[in-house]
Amino acid sequence: MLDGLGGPTLAIIASYMAAKLSRSSRPQDTAVRDIKYGPQAKHRLDLFVPLGRGTGLAPVVVILPGYRWAKTKRARMYRPMAQTLCGDGMFVVLPRVGGEGAGPDGVLGDFHLAIQWVFDNASNFGGDARRVHLLGYGAGAHLCAMYSLVVPLKTWYAQADRISPDAQLLSSRRADQCLRSWLRRIKRVQRPVAGLILVSGVFDLASQRRYEAERCIEHLSATCRSFGAKPEMEEAWSPATIVRCLRRRSAFIPAELFASSVLLIHGKRDSTFVLQQSQRLFRELCEIDVPDVNMKIYANLRRVDPSIALLAPASALAQSLLEDIRSSVSPSAAATEGAISGSDDDDNEADMVENAPKELSSLPEPAVSARAINTPALSNISKQAPSASDAEPKMRACATGRDYFSQRRTKSFYPASVTIEAARGAGDQHLVIDRSSGAVSVAKNGTSAFAAAPQRTLSAHGIMGMINLQRGPYLVLITGREAAGSIGTSTVYRVTETRVVKVASDKSTREYDAIDEATYLRLLDNALGTKSFYFSYDMDLTSSLQRQSSRADGQQPLYKMASDEFFFNKYLAEPLIAAVDAHESAGVFVIPVINGFFACHQMRVRDTTFNYVLVTRRGRKRQGTRYFSRGADEDGNVSNYAETEQIVDFAAPNASTSTKLSNLQMSYVQVRGSIPVAWAQVANMYYVPELKVDFDQSKPRFDRHIQQMLDTYGQVVAVNLVNKVKYEKPMGDAFAQLSMQIKSPHYRYVHFDFHKECSKMRWDRISLLLAELSESIDSFGYFQRTLRPEAQPDQTQSGVVRTNCMDCLDRTNVVQSELARLILTRQLRNINVFSATDTIGSFPALQQMLNHVWADNADYISCAYSGTGALKTDFTRTGQRTRLGALQDGRNSVERFIRGNFFDGERQDGIDLLLGRYRVQPNETSPFTQQLTLESRALVGTAYICLFMLAYAFFYPRGGHWFGFSNVMFTMAWIAVLILVFATVRSSHTAELVNWPRLVAYQYRPAISHTNGSLSLPLISRWLGPGNTKAPSRSSDSRGNWPTDKKLA
Repeated sequence: MLDGLGGPTLAIIASYMAAKLSRSSRPQDTAVRDIKYGPQAKHRLDLFVPLGRGTGLAPVVVILPGYRWAKTKRARMYRPMAQTLCGDGMFVVLPRVGGEGAGPDGVLGDFHLAIQWVFDNASNFGGDARRVHLLGYGAGAHLCAMYSLVVPLKTWYAQADRISPDAQLLSSRRADQCLRSWLRRIKRVQRPVAGLILVSGVFDLASQRRYEAERCIEHLSATCRSFGAKPEMEEAWSPATIVRCLRRRSAFIPAELFASSVLLIHGKRDSTFVLQQSQRLFRELCEIDVPDVNMKIYANLRRVDPSIALLAPASALAQSLLEDIRSSVSPSAAATEGAISGSDDDDNEADMVENAPKELSSLPEPAVSARAINTPALSNISKQAPSASDAEPKMRACATGRDYFSQRRTKSFYPASVTIEAARGAGDQHLVIDRSSGAVSVAKNGTSAFAAAPQRTLSAHGIMGMINLQRGPYLVLITGREAAGSIGTSTVYRVTETRVVKVASDKSTREYDAIDEATYLRLLDNALGTKSFYFSYDMDLTSSLQRQSSRADGQQPLYKMASDEFFFNKYLAEPLIAAVDAHESAGVFVIPVINGFFACHQMRVRDTTFNYVLVTRRGRKRQGTRYFSRGADEDGNVSNYAETEQIVDFAAPNASTSTKLSNLQMSYVQVRGSIPVAWAQVANMYYVPELKVDFDQSKPRFDRHIQQMLDTYGQVVAVNLVNKVKYEKPMGDAFAQLSMQIKSPHYRYVHFDFHKECSKMRWDRISLLLAELSESIDSFGYFQRTLRPEAQPDQTQSGVVRTNCMDCLDRTNVVQSELARLILTRQLRNINVFSATDTIGSFPALQQMLNHVWADNADYISCAYSGTGALKTDFTRTGQRTRLGALQDGRNSVERFIRGNFFDGERQDGIDLLLGRYRVQPNETSPFTQQLTLESRALVGTAYICLFMLAYAFFYPRGGHWFGFSNVMFTMAWIAVLILVFATVRSSHTAELVNWPRLVAYQYRPAISHTNGSLSLPLISRWLGPGNTKAPSRSSDSRGNWPTDKKLA
């Protein structure tokens, strides 16, 4: 049992026992107990008044213990720390708040009364009411942060209500009402507190609930019990969300209304309230220019450690925490001297100072210093701890403006240029972007580009690239990331937040359309907001392990080694690549990013520990949405093309294996992609869209695609899962006929009618397909290598299984997951981790992990292509088909129908803009000017009226009963009108009301015509000149724009 506590906890317990034995040596103080601060009997607090303080007033520290959100009976645990702080000359207040049945609002109400008592009476006991600091741990940190927002919130609502009585701060009206209701209970607020010290708190309840749901512990969560898992409560009680809304919706809230000093302390090993909670609040506070925001991350601090440290102030961890508290309450001269002071304007972001001990010098997130001068080291903190593993301060950021934590790139905006500085690896070389022309170059520090002081400074984790819009070039920055896992010793990050920053000067005289520019930026933000981008600083994530091992020179910059197909941000990075191509050390500025899925899980099978990694790379050359991107293009690139690699990694730092298996890596690659012929499903507001196949253009496209596959993977087995009858039959026939014409012995075609073979939930019949593929699977093998200098792979994978159905989503996911299980079983048997009789099912934890990882992979790919989660994931997650899963599939199918007809055109525009298939040209005609006819607008308006009346009949039934005669007739009448409207739309207005792509011409978009009696006149392009007898093809526009159509006179 003691082994599970870990080194820091045992050291703290030992220090606590020593402190109990030597209690008489503790510094003396005056403790005044059970002072009444409120009207109820429970409203009591303890004061710890320092002795020998002289004539001056002592700074006040009010401690709010962290014990759920209901009661704080454990306040006595904080008395040792309170006495220690009192010995350092601080006036400490320890209130008892809450009680049985008290919720968060009750605890916070009591805490408010205690703070008001401190403001009114602290000076009578020797405390300085102008220097009141709040110290909270866990739930107490959350409530301290909420209390500090009372003054800004009351100020915002008071001024906003003068402008509009219905002013709303939060995104949800109900959440805003909850927040207003809580604020109305706080009658008197004198002034903001001087500082906050928040230890291991939770500040975003919605993300905390999602985190607990992923771990399946929401039923045990104090968060859910306290706030009821209600979205409005989560939003109203999330300090990070409130600060973000204040920043976005107010220009008249000065930073002086917030606490002037904030210190956040969190541990990386805290599994209850994870580190990202403090990081979110840290980012938001830095954005609103709080004067002094600091954050300290302890690498080995777990949830229980700060609580135990409070019992033993003599322990090393407690000493380090106390030193942080002392420096926040009474900042030292050194800390004040080392702070950065900037002279930026309101939109400027201050530089970040990050200091780490030598033990962290190998981390992939090195320190950033934009204009770092006089940066103090953290040697005083590292000396307090017994070792770097006990209390390892990873980062401390002190700024007088906006800031971001643990960042990698710094951008400085000068009057004529933007300079980009890397954290390390680029030497003294910087990227310089001319703000007028957008030209990118490499310059050394000290050149004329750095002569003037920067007007603005930003920090980010990396650069995705640049894009030109009507207003000029924009930088696409990675401003948020989280570690998704690792491959070997290389960390892989998921992009959680991006930012598009204008490079051109505000004084630019360039003409542009503001509405079009805003539309372009919105499309780009939507395409970047999929949360499925991944990157690594020191590993080529675009290439499989086998492709990486086959390179002759592995010392080149990552962008030179990246796979062209999976380098998803290559178009954005083209200006940067052109600039750094001649400067090898400047290659660190270009980060290849993949789009897809990445998961890493540590597994233990008997005495062997390894990392299971699943990475899916989506191709960039023909990506799009479900109905607007099908089949193969002229170059043989297919839609929804993706490579999925399964890695068994014994080379990870946390893998504990025998010497024989150390540094061993095994991988297996599969591929999916649309049927490689010229075909399309044209959206027409029917559940089953119109299928079109162009057999004449299919043969060259098919041949090019198969040749590309053979060149890349050696051998190919194409598994076709579409139906052999009815609607999908033409696709299966085309694939089979074209496959028969391939004469290569390295290509094989297999057609498996998935729906027929596995009908009536007989999913075990997938084994028939695996048996048919067994010979090819055996001959292909898998990749295996041992990471040693100049070591050759033990074996390689000589072929690949290419799987497809109509969408390459649902049926494909099931087959690929089953094939992955088969290969994983063989791999673990071959290295004697499995016995000859072991299967995946022999190890429930491993089986459950595989189920969830492959189901998550299916959902990510499906969301990117169709906009919804995948179908049939109940089988992937549980190994069997369920009726509840079938109902969920029905819901997803309906959502796919709605998205495919009414929303996917705009999503396709965003993808085309991100990948460079559409490039904005200056002074171009707006592509967003398409207008609906009067008849179409009337039909849409009538449909909205029908939906409103149906909602009215549901919420306010006639006669007071849903099933009353008058209400049923009323509802049926409006349903009949809605059906008539929808039938009219489908019969003659589909081509106009379907949400088509507007940036790049869609080849199969039907021509629009208006009917007047028996006369039908088509819409003719205005580009028809005299003498032309037919309209030009849709692809005739060099930029792929749709011409503006008008009715033929």
